Amino acid sequence: MIQGANGLVADSKGRGTSGGDKPARKKKPGGPDSHVANALKTAYEETVGESVPDEFMDLLGKLS
Repeated sequence: MIQGANGLVADSKGRGTSGGDKPARKKKPGGPDSHVANALKTAYEETVGESVPDEFMDLLGKLS
């Protein structure tokens, strides 16, 4: 094990570990931040589904 200046520990193969006895905390699916995650996912899916405006397509055509 190798301990860095920031307190993180790496084993001999360079894999990082927390170095402490506490396991990493995991977010619960129904936790308080789930509404934020759902809103971000919805916004992403809506953005991906939008078409590219003709003006942008024209500009891209001029670049090539």
